[in-house]
Amino acid sequence: MENFELLVANIGWSPNGWKGFDKEMFKNRKLYQFDYIKNTGFGHELWNFYENFGKNVYFGDIEIKPKNFISGTIFFVSRFVDPQNPSPQKSRFYLVGIYGDAIYEPDGFHTGTRVIDLLPDCAIENIKKIVKTGDWKGNNPEKHLQHLDRILKGEEYVAKLVSSKKYSTTFLPIKYNGYIELSPEDLGVDSFGQWKITYQLTPDKADKLLDIAIFRHERVAKGDVIAPEPIRKQAVDIASKLKRIRKRIR
Repeated sequence: MENFELLVANIGWSPNGWKGFDKEMFKNRKLYQFDYIKNTGFGHELWNFYENFGKNVYFGDIEIKPKNFISGTIFFVSRFVDPQNPSPQKSRFYLVGIYGDAIYEPDGFHTGTRVIDLLPDCAIENIKKIVKTGDWKGNNPEKHLQHLDRILKGEEYVAKLVSSKKYSTTFLPIKYNGYIELSPEDLGVDSFGQWKITYQLTPDKADKLLDIAIFRHERVAKGDVIAPEPIRKQAVDIASKLKRIRKRIR
């Protein structure tokens, strides 16, 4: 059975860079196309680049089980959610980050942290309301209501992915031209559609995307893009990680 070493996975848009619970996602949850986010105001991928799960690794999640993927590189793509222009048809997809040393485990990796401890009161109260009323909008309501009830009872955040921080990073946001706007051709597909699946990426397309990402972040690091000093230092670190990933792929 073929192992997908280069994977593209779609995750919900996060203004805070997938570093934990996102108040903007929660506030604008009705604009998202993922049923789980639309109902709860968060997705488990929000913790994909959360720093407090481990010193040397990130623990993360994707909605769809990747076919045949065991380990390799995951390119995270996200559909831009704009509250000022919420039409999905006018939304754009961006490459926003990479797990360069990812391992997928269907049974999950234990983080030792309860989901409820990662959530603010507003999200917890929203879950309580959904469970109490049974008002789940979308597919598999019984499954999701049971899941939310387990969260309220203290279920642990169990991640499906783990990746070394040395080979993993989010990109600088749109403001600094870090995210890479994508066309279907960039990924070798006919169209994005609803995109409820994961895609395999060819080595040449992965290499091209990494080249673009490195170039953009090096421009910020060199001062070619106006940015404060902390952002420039961050760009140096991101470019260094991307070069490590590219070297492994090549």
